[in-house]
Amino acid sequence: AGLGAGEALGGGPTGEKIFRNCAACHALDRVLAGPSLIEMSSVYPNDPAGIVAWAKAPGRKRMEFAPMPSFAHLGDEQLLLVAEYILETVRAASAPADTTASGS
Repeated sequence: AGLGAGEALGGGPTGEKIFRNCAACHALDRVLAGPSLIEMSSVYPNDPAGIVAWAKAPGRKRMEFAPMPSFAHLGDEQLLLVAEYILETVRAASAPADTTASGS
C-alpha cells in the first residue's frame, strides 16, 4: 500500500504539514482570504496537477481579495503533496458517515 498525501516516511514533509501554511487563507468549507477547499476541489476535480499549476502561477479571480502569491518556491513535489491533501480532505469530508452498528 502506498502512502497517502497526509503521510510520509521518516517524518518528512506531508501535504497536511505543508498545508498549514495555506490554512491562513483556505478552509474546508468557507471562504477566508481565498476559496474553500471544497471550491478548489470542484474547479480541479481529480486534478492535483491543476492545483499545482495554479499555486505556481496564480491569477486573480476575486477583486474583493488580494491576489494569491506564487508558491512556486515550494517546488512541484511539495505542491503536489498539498494538492493531493486538499482533494483527499474534501473526499473524506464528503464521504457518507458509516452508520452501521459494529459488533452486532
